[in-house]
Amino acid sequence: MVGVSELTGERKVIFPEIAALATGYMVSPRRLWAVSPKRMLFYLSGCAVAGLLIVMCLSMPVWAELSIAFVLAQVLYTFGGTSLAPFVSAICLPVLLQTETIVYPIAATVLSLCVILGRAVLIRTGLRGREPFIPVSPPDSPQQYLFILLRIIAAVIAVFAALKLGVRLAVAPPLLVAFTEFSRVRKWEADPDNEIRSVKHPIRTVAVLTSTAAIGAYIRFGMTMCLNLPLTLSALAASALMMYFMHKTRIFMPPAAALTVLAYLVPENDVLLFPIYVLAGSAYFAAVAVFIDKLQRTAIKRSLI
Repeated sequence: MVGVSELTGERKVIFPEIAALATGYMVSPRRLWAVSPKRMLFYLSGCAVAGLLIVMCLSMPVWAELSIAFVLAQVLYTFGGTSLAPFVSAICLPVLLQTETIVYPIAATVLSLCVILGRAVLIRTGLRGREPFIPVSPPDSPQQYLFILLRIIAAVIAVFAALKLGVRLAVAPPLLVAFTEFSRVRKWEADPDNEIRSVKHPIRTVAVLTSTAAIGAYIRFGMTMCLNLPLTLSALAASALMMYFMHKTRIFMPPAAALTVLAYLVPENDVLLFPIYVLAGSAYFAAVAVFIDKLQRTAIKRSLI
């Protein structure tokens, strides 16, 4: 992907969520989302097109367009029958970068199809087991919709502040994906399997997100910007180090993988500051996710009394 971008000079070929998809759908010992191959392809390609259309058809401030993209993604996440959060990035990334080329949705579709076919090969060879797809039910109580509304409000506040302050990478799309997953609606039953590990360990979560962003940014800076080595070579080294980091920590966090690749899309003058932006944004989103989770726990306890 980065190689094609370097050869053609077309940066929009780089689709950071491919790293998230590969991590959660192929590398992780178990599939991390409730999704079928058809839904994955349809949602990712459809959201990529939707993001492009928002940029091309709306003449609004970027923060407003990005907020609209996030709200549309949340509607799909709530009623789409899937827990596949990376499509949040698919719709938000072209808006944040103000992409107006058809190359982006084509790249998103082709790369998503590659991940789907890759998992099919792993299943066929016995390296991964078949996992049935059970559609995710929509919320069934007013309280659950309230928590979703809180998520949207918190994200819009962050988007507005980041764009107004000129630190747009603090709301990088993979962080919006992470926030969506961390603040998802809980089941109302006391279900230990429904624990959201990221909100139980927010400091570790922020550390992982910042570390993978730093891997991509500083390897790009050192190998490509300082040593003038090909971008493809530094991206390969960063990806390998990121995967080693995840295997050693046993933390397979798809948005963190996407941040490593996103470091190859940010402007050169933002590369060194990219991990700082991610630290600030992830700290905010983690804090809000913990707050929403505590509200949900309180509501669950009261419903069980």
